[in-house]
Amino acid sequence: MGGHCALCTYDNPVGLAFHHTDPASKDFEISSSMNWDVVRPELEKCVLLCHNHHSEVHAGFHPELLVLDDADRCYDPTCEE
Repeated sequence: MGGHCALCTYDNPVGLAFHHTDPASKDFEISSSMNWDVVRPELEKCVLLCHNHHSEVHAGFHPELLVLDDADRCYDPTCEE
């Protein structure tokens, strides 16, 4: 997931959220108390976003993140992938 928001370079873990790129594929909310083998497949359906961009995506400001084929893609033009 790159360790930072897919839309900017923000990388403080307390301000990052997992955004499901296809809401229909969401099986459950991700929790830190869950088994890694259970969490990993769910994380593969997500893109990492800072809380500001996560709110903007849900408000419709970034329609390209509503459904993605590649959850690892970085949308920040300064990103080096």
